[in-house]
Amino acid sequence: MCISAYLADFIGSHNDEAVLTAAYEDIRDTCLAAGFIPNPGKLVSPQAAITAFNCDLTNGTASARVAKYFNRTDRTALSDSGFDEYRDLVRSQNV
Repeated sequence: MCISAYLADFIGSHNDEAVLTAAYEDIRDTCLAAGFIPNPGKLVSPQAAITAFNCDLTNGTASARVAKYFNRTDRTALSDSGFDEYRDLVRSQNV
């Protein structure tokens, strides 16, 4: 049997660059040890600005993306809940 997994983007954020770098290296090394070879063209170490999910991301610039989401007319209570939960999770991990 062959099991395939497609993993696109992982985004880590933290206020302490050393913590973020250590986590990045641990995840990268664990993936390699498990045989999940990252695409070198997508592998980016922690830095002030990144591109992920076809978005240019820098600290404090997510507000335009958030506004774009809230301006959508096809939102549901479930999608709003998931979006809020994700934002809360990101906020809680960046302390």
